[in-house]
Amino acid sequence: VPINWVADMMAAAVELRPRNATYHFVHHQPPKVRNCLAWSLEYLKIGGQVVCNSHGAKELAIRAQSQLVRRLQRRIDYVHDAYVPYCTTETHFQMEAAPHELGEKFRYPPPIDRQFIHRLLSYARQWHWDVDRKRARVDA
Repeated sequence: VPINWVADMMAAAVELRPRNATYHFVHHQPPKVRNCLAWSLEYLKIGGQVVCNSHGAKELAIRAQSQLVRRLQRRIDYVHDAYVPYCTTETHFQMEAAPHELGEKFRYPPPIDRQFIHRLLSYARQWHWDVDRKRARVDA
């Protein structure tokens, strides 16, 4: 979720009277990670990636990779395995207490779609987040 939305909602929640409740600041319509990845690669003009829908398809894709790419893939998988449930299922977290308790101060986060991801990456590139500082050049 956009961090500025979370910060706004947390600031509003601080003003609530104390009670034994948990406020989940989550997206009410979360996108799949695979879609965010596809939109990001599209914006960055990076092609040739394969997003597999099954373990069997992944194994076939790995066998077709060079040894170097296979090693890199194992390292990436090690990090991303924690996020598999969010990539492969429609995960929704309940966000009932926050809208109810915050009332008029509550607002839903913006949709996370292709345009949002492109705007986010455009901002990052505007501030040179893709610059290799050692060589002072832009990679993407």
